[in-house]
Amino acid sequence: MDADRQYHFANLVNELEAACAIYFDDIFFGESRRLLKHYLLDVFDRIDKSQEARALLQPVLANKNTFASIREFLRHHGKKHDAFVKAA
Repeated sequence: MDADRQYHFANLVNELEAACAIYFDDIFFGESRRLLKHYLLDVFDRIDKSQEARALLQPVLANKNTFASIREFLRHHGKKHDAFVKAA
């Protein structure tokens, strides 16, 4: 796995974590909140369906609290979140 690719993917997922936290902080309202929700759901669906993305994600998962906002967002919207749980 390319270290540069891993680094950039980790940064992307950290930004997605921040976006999920922003979503729950009710910073956006109305149409902007709806757009954020649908964007995040689409990105997480693509990550879940991509073996490469899931492989890039595993080294970033430091512990059970890593990406807690992402898991909360996915649960809140009835989506599976197993890709964001560190494999045993």
